[in-house]
Amino acid sequence: MPESVLIPAEIDGVAVYMHPPAPGEQRRPGPENPSWKIPHSCWSDVLQRVARGETLRFIASQYGVSYEAVRRVIQAAREEGL
Repeated sequence: MPESVLIPAEIDGVAVYMHPPAPGEQRRPGPENPSWKIPHSCWSDVLQRVARGETLRFIASQYGVSYEAVRRVIQAAREEGL
């Protein structure tokens, strides 16, 4: 590969050239069917509670998960069109 295509970098004081990342390619793609901490059957309930103004942290405490898990469920449910 020609040097003009490579990215110059320095590792421990030594000059090296690195390949640029491929566009749209993930380093570590996730699983095809991720396991959710909140069951799919409860997603509509979570969306209704968010619509009523309950905080993500409060909802998360009710399910025994992190608020980030609730946020991911909301995002996935909206992508599915629920």
